[in-house]
Amino acid sequence: MTIPREVLMTVTTIPEPQAPPRPGAKPLNATTECRVRLRAHVIGHVGSDGGVRDRCGSRVLESSIMLFLLRAENRYPAAQRSIVEFLRKRAGTVYSGRDGAALGALETAMIDAVLSDRPSTADSAFAFLDAFDHFTSPRKRFMFHTLLTELGAAESRARFDLESVGYDEYATWVNLQMCALKILRAYQCGRPHLATAADRDFLMTQLAAGSTRCIFEADVFAHLVALLAARRVQPGTPLVSAGIEYLLRAQNPDGGLPFIAGWEPFVTAVCALALAASDADTALIELMAAFVAGHQRRDGGWPFAPGVRQSDADCSPYCLQLLRVAAPRRFAGQIRRAERYLAALVNADGGFGTYRRGDPSEVGVTGSAALALAPAPDQFAVTLGGAVAFLLRRQRPDGTFERGWSLSEANAMFRAMLALRHCAGQTSEIMKAAIRQAFESCARYLISAQNSDGGWGQCAGDPSDVLSTSYSILALDACGTTGPVPRAHEYLLAQQQSDGGYVSIPDSAGPRPIPHDVPVLADAFALLALGRPFGELIGQS
Repeated sequence: MTIPREVLMTVTTIPEPQAPPRPGAKPLNATTECRVRLRAHVIGHVGSDGGVRDRCGSRVLESSIMLFLLRAENRYPAAQRSIVEFLRKRAGTVYSGRDGAALGALETAMIDAVLSDRPSTADSAFAFLDAFDHFTSPRKRFMFHTLLTELGAAESRARFDLESVGYDEYATWVNLQMCALKILRAYQCGRPHLATAADRDFLMTQLAAGSTRCIFEADVFAHLVALLAARRVQPGTPLVSAGIEYLLRAQNPDGGLPFIAGWEPFVTAVCALALAASDADTALIELMAAFVAGHQRRDGGWPFAPGVRQSDADCSPYCLQLLRVAAPRRFAGQIRRAERYLAALVNADGGFGTYRRGDPSEVGVTGSAALALAPAPDQFAVTLGGAVAFLLRRQRPDGTFERGWSLSEANAMFRAMLALRHCAGQTSEIMKAAIRQAFESCARYLISAQNSDGGWGQCAGDPSDVLSTSYSILALDACGTTGPVPRAHEYLLAQQQSDGGYVSIPDSAGPRPIPHDVPVLADAFALLALGRPFGELIGQS
């Protein structure tokens, strides 16, 4: 399909936010009214200390493991009943989109393992996991084959080289998971000696003292997997009973267990940027920035939750951008430390990994990190040039990128396009021409993928959802192509809830490719999409 250039380059001005109309004043237009109501809704999430706290939605993965663990330990029958009720309700969930049937198969296999005597449905789940194409794929196959076997969903006969399983090269919680999975697999295969004394010591030491959080690094999933292994290593250890009690404190009202117990720095930063884009009170934005600044780690980065030891380059750029937007003089020291943290993570290929230098470079992370460093082009000229070149190399011929921490194609697209828009000032004319082509390819894809209702789904052809639509609007804005935006605004207007907020299918993935829901992000990204262009927000044209 050929898109006329005049359509690609159409510019539509989004009306500026206005105060609610006075009696007799001219009514707000629909988009502005939507934005005003949404802004008020997001402000309602902000605590007196400036932090935004939102519960991660319940998942089948953690809930099934917890039910298995409670039954094995013969503990908390009331909690067991509430989890059973949650899982029974989720058993009827209908999934849509490219990965829907496969994700449904995985959840069905886990639910059947703990609730049903029916024949195992794990074969289709194994097929889904084996087909998952990502640099983390080998780890994920090992993880889920082991877990499904432990839960009794099926006996996985897949062969894994346990002696080569390492747990000193990943994020803190992944290291714990990998050690626990190695131990579980060794026992499952009838070769417990492959779980060495060092493995056992690492597991138990990390569970006892490896995190400042009661739930290990705020990661419910990692803690559950570790407890399964601890039962094998030291039957009756008090670490299991204590861990169960900590985890039950995170149980949601619907009876299920979440993936993560806290996202405060990350969601606060995103919400504050969205409020700034909608011209909320500057004192509120600075209060939120102060909350975020208070959770910066000594290394200059931010973890996704307070007290977590592991900083990351996915959360940190949003936090750095907020400090710049809110009060750059007040937070000058924190900004410099954050810049140094990010700059130290760049890889030889010009991209950024999520947790440390040498991690595989990822498009979304690279886009966000480069955008956060863009306001200091002289200081980081080499880093920004390398990031631009990396992003251009990783764009596919159709304008898309691989999906990373989001299941929505438009997430990586908007982060990459914003970086290309704001990091290319000192690049060569040849590079500038390549960037223009990247914009046109991205815009062409999004125009062709827009659904008849004006929204976008996670992939072309998927039903529209609020998060994917918001990401797509941000990507089109970065490309300088806003022709499709009015119809997208109409979609967002139609999806707004009576309280002013939004509901969306989850797109954040972890462990990839399993989605988890942080509901407030639908509000925050919709408000970003309806607000001032991102370039104006961060002080660049």
